[in-house]
Amino acid sequence: MLQAQDNVAIKELVSRLDLESYKSVIKGLTQFGDRRQGTSRNQKAVDWIEQQLQAVGCSNTKRLAYTYDPKPRPPRRRQSAPERTDLKTPTGGNVGRNGSGPGGSSIFGYRSQTGVNRDLMAQPDERIRELNREEPTKGFLEQRFIARKLEQLDLMKCIFSALIWMAMV
Repeated sequence: MLQAQDNVAIKELVSRLDLESYKSVIKGLTQFGDRRQGTSRNQKAVDWIEQQLQAVGCSNTKRLAYTYDPKPRPPRRRQSAPERTDLKTPTGGNVGRNGSGPGGSSIFGYRSQTGVNRDLMAQPDERIRELNREEPTKGFLEQRFIARKLEQLDLMKCIFSALIWMAMV
C-alpha cells in the first residue's frame, strides 16, 4: 500500500513539471553568473529561487544552513609531453593514450587537463567576465528547498537533471 501511495505522489510531482517554465527559470538564473558557491551572486540567486517558489504557491520553503570552508586549491602545473614509446595494445593502439572520464568511461585522443576554468580573461564577453569577478568567501551559507520527504528531494534532482539535459539537446 505504501508503494502505491509513493507512485501517486511521484505521478503528481511529475505532472506539475513544465519544460517551458523550467527553461524560463534557467534563463532567469543566468542573470546571476556562474553561481559559484560562497559568492554573494549565488546567495542572491538562492533568494531569487525562493521568491519564485513562493510565487507559485510553495510557501513551505526550508533553509539548509552550512559553513563553506573549501580547501585551498593547489596551483596547476603544466605537464610536459609524455615520452613517445613504441608500446602497443593487443589491438594495435598506443599504450597510455586514453584517459579516464566520468563513470569510468574512456576519453580518446590526446587531451589536456579538464576541470573548472577560473581564468577570468579566458571569458571573451566583458559583461560575463565582470559578473563572475567576485571570488568565493568562506563562511556561513544557506540553501533553500521544498520537500516534505528527502526522497522527494532526490526525485526532484533527478527530474531536473533530465530536464536540463533535454533543454540542452
